Amino acid sequence: MDYEQAERLRDELVRITLNPEVHNQEVWVEAKRNPRRLADLSACGTTGCLAGNAVVSAGLELEWTAKESYDVMSAAYVRTGTYQAVNCRDTDGSVKTISAKARELFGLSYEQADCLFSPYNSVPELWGLALQFSNGQISYRDVLDAYETRAQRAEAKLRAVSEIVKG
Repeated sequence: MDYEQAERLRDELVRITLNPEVHNQEVWVEAKRNPRRLADLSACGTTGCLAGNAVVSAGLELEWTAKESYDVMSAAYVRTGTYQAVNCRDTDGSVKTISAKARELFGLSYEQADCLFSPYNSVPELWGLALQFSNGQISYRDVLDAYETRAQRAEAKLRAVSEIVKG
C-alpha cells in the first residue's frame, strides 16, 4: 500500500465514520430509488460497504440491477424496490467487481481485501484493520480525529435542536 492508497483508505474511513447513513457493510452498493434517473447518488438513499463507498468516491460508473428476493408464497422472484450494484466500469471501460476495484484503489492483497470487506465488520473494526494493513501510514490519531469530529457534529446538532425547542 503506497501513500496515496493509504490516504484514500483513511479518507473513506473518515467519510463513513462522519456519515454513518452512507455505510452498510453488508452490501456492495444499494439504492432505495432508481439511481439511473438521478445525477446525485446521495439523493436516492445510496449506502454501501467500505469498498462500495470507495468506488463511488472514485467516480466510477456502477452497473445497477433491480434487487429481487424470492417470494415463497408465489414461488417467484419479486422486485424489492431497491437497486444494487456489484460491478463497476473502470476508467478504461472494462467491467470489474466492486471488490476488485476497491482492492486496487487501496493497494490491498487478496487476503487483506477479504478481511477488510467482510460484511461482519463494524466501523471500529475497519479502522483496526486499516491500522494493521497501512504499515503505519494510518494512525490512532486519524481514528481519534474522525470520532472527535463526529462527536462535535452531534453536539452542534443537539445545540441547534435545543435552541429550536427553547423557541
